[in-house]
Amino acid sequence: MAEWDGRRPWRTDAEIVARAQERLEHYGLTDVRGIPELTNKVSAATGKTITVEEVDDPVLVTTTALWIEFKDRSLILLRRHDPAYYRARGLFHEFGHIVFGHPACTALTNDPQMSRYAAGGGEVRGRVLISEANLPALYRNDVHESEAEAVASLIGRRLLRPRYEGDEEVFG
Repeated sequence: MAEWDGRRPWRTDAEIVARAQERLEHYGLTDVRGIPELTNKVSAATGKTITVEEVDDPVLVTTTALWIEFKDRSLILLRRHDPAYYRARGLFHEFGHIVFGHPACTALTNDPQMSRYAAGGGEVRGRVLISEANLPALYRNDVHESEAEAVASLIGRRLLRPRYEGDEEVFG
């Protein structure tokens, strides 16, 4: 990933979507037909079991989905009370962080309210908490979130709305 160059705070949408498409192609995720197949392929690509848990926890009130990485497995938390489409989008977003190999967020990993989910050596991944003075970290965080969201959008198009994709291409 390119470092912040001091001139523009983020990559263009086209650059991010192109990188997301490349990651999906690299891991053979462009032709998946369902969430179980997607999960199995991401698991095979990382060499780790992926567990998805729906939780009803006030600690996640502002977090729709969260990826916690362990040495031998990955855990993705989704808010149980969210609509199914929203949970699926959150899952796809976390898969985006996984296929890009985004770094750990020490602030969330060490958060006492999150510690029960990361117990046993887990690290909260994909999110970087920063101060306003830390523009290079802001740049990386913006790119990480944009990359994960681009993957979510591409997967969502494939799995959640495949029969309308042709219409969207014709009619925008």
